[in-house]
Amino acid sequence: MKAIRSQEAMQRSVATSPVYGRRQNELYRRTRLMRAAIRARSADRLFPLIMEECDSFREVCETTDPPLDYLTPTSRAILDEVRTINREAGRPIAAYTHDAGAHVHVFTTQPRARSIARRLGAIPGVGETRTLRPGAGVRWIRTARSKDPSVELRGR
Repeated sequence: MKAIRSQEAMQRSVATSPVYGRRQNELYRRTRLMRAAIRARSADRLFPLIMEECDSFREVCETTDPPLDYLTPTSRAILDEVRTINREAGRPIAAYTHDAGAHVHVFTTQPRARSIARRLGAIPGVGETRTLRPGAGVRWIRTARSKDPSVELRGR
């Protein structure tokens, strides 16, 4: 379990991080650009934005008083390896993000998934890599408890 729960950590960040306000101002722009990149099916545009968002989140954590650092040495090695992969390719072919913990998630295109998973799997401390693909999406389900279809969403 985390030493500081997410709700308390967020409250600390709002109160003490000098970059929290700037991040809030960036979110609309970044989200708009991400949506446009997804609609255009442009990994070259999307991947840098995913990493920019992740790095912005981490900067807030690191500038919170006291600093919040949930990453492990293995997590940091994965982030570094993704940067190396992109540098070697000369363009963004993968993107990293992580939750408010040590779990790193890497995005890439299907043709590169195996080779990138192999590289990341070779990092000491990586216990498992999983390759996931988009699902069928969501559908509305009405339940006896609620007439409002927005209450429950389930994957197909």
